Amino acid sequence: PETNNQNNVISTDLTGAVLFQFGYQYKLSERMALTTSLSVTHFSNGSMKKPNSGINMFSNNTGLTYMIKYKSTEYTYNDEPKIETKPIGGSVTLSGGAHESIKIGSGARPFFVLSGLVDKQLNHKSRLGLVAEWFYSASLEDEVKYDDENKGKDTNRIGLALSHELMINKYSVMTQAGYYVYDPYHPFQSVYLRLGLRRYIGDRLYASCGVKSHSAKAEAMEFAMGYRIK
Repeated sequence: PETNNQNNVISTDLTGAVLFQFGYQYKLSERMALTTSLSVTHFSNGSMKKPNSGINMFSNNTGLTYMIKYKSTEYTYNDEPKIETKPIGGSVTLSGGAHESIKIGSGARPFFVLSGLVDKQLNHKSRLGLVAEWFYSASLEDEVKYDDENKGKDTNRIGLALSHELMINKYSVMTQAGYYVYDPYHPFQSVYLRLGLRRYIGDRLYASCGVKSHSAKAEAMEFAMGYRIK
């Protein structure tokens, strides 16, 4: 209360960071171009320990680029092959990790998420789908034991989410927005968001990591393994 009365710190030595950057380049000559970018960097421990208010940094970069060794090159562009018509696909994912409940100092406890996804490939880069998932949190189970108003309530949650997967070779970026259709305890907002990075191992297996949040408040940093059915 004396040195950090706003709790605006990250309370772990290990911290995650997510960088969003939008860039633009304008060609001035064959060798020179004007470049500019706007970026947002977010630091958070994914609520592995509280407090975890997070830190947001905004920055702008503007400059000139000059190609010292320049050689004029002609490029031949080939039309992108048409995507093969594929049936509805899907995947099963088991996520886990540890996070601390709403009460600061209660300690990090394990959580698990079991997700089933049904999706359709739209083009070479995008898949759009629907996710159904079950959430279990040991820290919420501990918390409800000492909550007089909600003692005995079920802390399990079930959610439905819209999902988009942006594929980049063996990697993909997952963005999801969901809603809890079953949430008796209701410790967070009803709408949740997820941003993650996935790496495919062969054609079927994949590993991923991501952050699940409610608005700008992180609930957990998730680590997952999954299997793609089609």
